[in-house]
Amino acid sequence: APAAKVRWSARCPSSTKILARFPQFLPILFRGFKRDLRGEGVTARLDELTFHEIPVFSYFGGQLSCNFNAKIIRSARQKLGQPLTELEEAAIECVLELSRRPDLCYRMDLRPGDIQLVNNYTILHGRSAYSDYPDEARKRCLMRFWVNSRAGRNLAPEFTDRYNTGPGQGVAVGDGARYMF
Repeated sequence: APAAKVRWSARCPSSTKILARFPQFLPILFRGFKRDLRGEGVTARLDELTFHEIPVFSYFGGQLSCNFNAKIIRSARQKLGQPLTELEEAAIECVLELSRRPDLCYRMDLRPGDIQLVNNYTILHGRSAYSDYPDEARKRCLMRFWVNSRAGRNLAPEFTDRYNTGPGQGVAVGDGARYMF
């Protein structure tokens, strides 16, 4: 039976490893990048980007948080017509490399009926390619939900408006959005 292979990577070891080996990347990663919203922003347009740069790492309220997606960082720069600098590209590659290291990862296979709860601000996560059953009746049903807790972690202001929908708000529902609600 098909199974989704997922990978979690601890964020704190990644940032401390970067600090120890590549301190020149930290200012870039703490400054952040504009992100491609892929139709999931307030306008639902496929060319919409975040209003501001969103850090990869943020230290706020005594807590280190993370948020990283190389694909939407790179596609935002393509849409802006502004290539990443060599140092920015090296910083992104460093985070990718560290997030894939076996000694920093936990790997698991998701099977039918499994549930995975992940805090996108405390870990990096990824998944491998997935092949599904050809029979429509047997295809997987993946449900995602985002929880916005009033008692959640304190986040820097630039972290709380990731979709141009306002502080603490989530994915906009529009014609361009790739998610169904």
